[in-house]
Amino acid sequence: MKNPFSIALSLLFLVVFNALFFWLVDTSNAPTSVWISYGFITLAYLTILALPYLGPKGGPDGWFLNATMYSIVVPYFLLELVIGIVFIVMRPESYTAALLVQALMWVLFLVWFLAQAASNKVIADNHKERMAANQAQRDMVGQMKMLMSIVKDPTLKATLLRHHDVLRYSATRQTPATEPIDIELEAAISSLRGLVRSGEESTEEAKRLTTLIGNLVLERKEAAKTNQNNM
Repeated sequence: MKNPFSIALSLLFLVVFNALFFWLVDTSNAPTSVWISYGFITLAYLTILALPYLGPKGGPDGWFLNATMYSIVVPYFLLELVIGIVFIVMRPESYTAALLVQALMWVLFLVWFLAQAASNKVIADNHKERMAANQAQRDMVGQMKMLMSIVKDPTLKATLLRHHDVLRYSATRQTPATEPIDIELEAAISSLRGLVRSGEESTEEAKRLTTLIGNLVLERKEAAKTNQNNM
């Protein structure tokens, strides 16, 4: 949430613009073209104020994507400010020119803005998909570390460390080929962790799960490698 100083700074232009407009312009006798220009200038600036709520939120790409939106909105606002002031100063009795010119500018801006917004949404969605695809491997590496931290048997810990290293340095991205392996691998890690916490790390079931984890890690590595070769 913005602090009061940021809000006041954001509204400074509107305060100054309105003060100058109502001080310098004879509003009691102003033609419609003046009010149209006043409205379009205000709308253009309000678009800048609304942009933080319209753009992507957070993420490594958030700043860049928002910057692309500002690169459209700010030039439109500056152009609208200049053209709007020209119409305010000229005070044409007919509102047709003022309305057509500024409405056309707004429509062109809106089309460009929406096209860029749609493009940014695709980029942001792709980034989220990549992050989600990479998260599964990171989660399993973290689960393996947690498992090793509670294992007391040095032989079992050494075996799990080897499996952990293979998993850690394998492909991070989850693919359709590795997804079922990842699901089975997470289940095996969880089951082994349950046995270790119950003091059953030396049982045959614990050994079976350890072997299964090693096989699944290698299977995942090969599946990821095959997928990369086929791309």
